[in-house]
Amino acid sequence: MFIIISFVFLGCLLGLILGILIRNKFIIKISSILISLFIIFFILIFLISFINENKSLRFYFTKSINLSEENMGEMYLGDSIDQYKIKNKYGKVLSPSKDIVEYNYYNLTDGIEIATNKNDNKIIRFIIDNENIKTSRGIHIGDDKNQIIKFYGENYYTRIEQGMNIIGYIDKKKEWCLEFWLGENDIIYMIRLDYKYME
Repeated sequence: MFIIISFVFLGCLLGLILGILIRNKFIIKISSILISLFIIFFILIFLISFINENKSLRFYFTKSINLSEENMGEMYLGDSIDQYKIKNKYGKVLSPSKDIVEYNYYNLTDGIEIATNKNDNKIIRFIIDNENIKTSRGIHIGDDKNQIIKFYGENYYTRIEQGMNIIGYIDKKKEWCLEFWLGENDIIYMIRLDYKYME
């Protein structure tokens, strides 16, 4: 399909060049209109794909819900990785598990990963794929989309990232986002809780 569109676009471009060479106003006008339509079409495709993956844009268009009780294994966003309750449960967090430019990621245990800013030890993201960890409203890996909506409501956004369908909830007061990444049959594959500025 893309190859056909490319050939049609090239044909229009050649038509425009030909129209200019033979000074035919009709050919120039038709070719210019078609080229303009192609450019608008590709800009729209780009914008749709950008909006579809961008989480920050969703923050302004989605109704807020209260996520202040959300925690992962009794840890909250903003907690220090050096706090006693974290050390006591998971041991001392020693070295990052991923080398990301902006953030440090740490595997606390199987299925629980956290992130901090590079020069900070405050938790700014949780990534959960452990079915034993539940959200504050009782949702966990293996539940489906209908259960999420039943417990969190209709005020959610949808987006796609890495080929995964995602539904998310926003707390505008705390600037938190809770996202449920869905696999086959809309079953929860991963849960992510983080600040809205994180992409």
